[in-house]
Amino acid sequence: MKKLYFEDFCMMKKNGGLIKNWQVLESDTPGSLVFSGTVVEDAAGRFQPGDYMRSSYIVYIDREKGIIETVNTIYKVINEIKIHEKGQYKFVRISDLPEDDQKAFKKFLDATCRNAPLPPGETPGNTAWPHDYQDFARGADPGEFLYKNGIL
Repeated sequence: MKKLYFEDFCMMKKNGGLIKNWQVLESDTPGSLVFSGTVVEDAAGRFQPGDYMRSSYIVYIDREKGIIETVNTIYKVINEIKIHEKGQYKFVRISDLPEDDQKAFKKFLDATCRNAPLPPGETPGNTAWPHDYQDFARGADPGEFLYKNGIL
């Protein structure tokens, strides 16, 4: 009987393509993680380049090789957006984002009147909530946020 290796198992799963600016997120199911990011290419043809995606449950991550395996799919990932944690705060540092995103994300935050965490020792104006970056990455319309929250 042939012994199966990780590489053999990967060949049985769908190729999810290449995802950039990704971040690991807690799912609605306690103890389970998912990830989201921006599609560079999708070999399965589900997404167009530039689309925002959110995965099913993660079963394996290899940050060194840039591989995430979910229940049904294997993804190649680049440029992780690190979620920092200090005390009760979970946040992203704007200075950690790709240069192209930094200015646009700050404009998005201003346009949507969003507040930001300020954990001890962090620079004012350089932190944001992870869900705000997710909204920005998926291309949320600033007006949608303002309308939904009764501001407009």
